[in-house]
Amino acid sequence: MCFGSRDKGDRGLARSRDIDKQLRQDEKRLSKEVKLLLLGAGESGKSTVLKQMKLIYSQGFSKNEKLEWKPVIFSNIVQSFKVIAEAMNEHDLQFDNPDNEASQVLPPSYDCLSYGSDENFE
Repeated sequence: MCFGSRDKGDRGLARSRDIDKQLRQDEKRLSKEVKLLLLGAGESGKSTVLKQMKLIYSQGFSKNEKLEWKPVIFSNIVQSFKVIAEAMNEHDLQFDNPDNEASQVLPPSYDCLSYGSDENFE
């Protein structure tokens, strides 16, 4: 009779539970993380902007700062998308994948091509 195999099974089960717990913690942490794609031509300063953001804001933002800057950031993203969408229309370009159409990303009632820069978001 061999008793060592049960001990190994218990350790394996405990290890599996630890891994599952870590995966759940990582998933929870990553669900709060926001990712932003920074586009630009070569040598346009993308890395510099990222480094400056890390240096200046490594301590994070207060809730009030986040609320104050949210409309500005949203406006910048929408205006950038507007430029891309207008260029695509001008050059008769289509998305490679129809599932990536703007109507899939933005609410159906939102027309990014008619968006004005002076519009307020609250």
